Amino acid sequence: MKRTLQFALLSAVAVGSFAVLPGCQNRGGTDTTNAALPASAKMDREFIAQRDTEWLSSPNPANAERGMIKANTSVFFDNSAAAGDWQPARLDGKVVYVKASDFVPAPQK
Repeated sequence: MKRTLQFALLSAVAVGSFAVLPGCQNRGGTDTTNAALPASAKMDREFIAQRDTEWLSSPNPANAERGMIKANTSVFFDNSAAAGDWQPARLDGKVVYVKASDFVPAPQK
């Protein structure tokens, strides 16, 4: 009887371990939902600033570093300047967030 109880307890612990440990989807993960894009992201669509406009270091305006982009300055978007508040763009080798509505496609060379 004692051996049966030990076997049952060991089996329950083993089954519980296999059900819980490998099934955890977030084990060792990091939330990168609002992380900045890496500078190596393919940003090759050139756009020109129509007016002096602001850039942010992150899409969260509350705690982002800010700067200015002068009119007629080139930035590069990943695909195209989509509608929306803050879009990632490459400016002087770093990724910043800009208002896409302030930019127009660069003329074809």
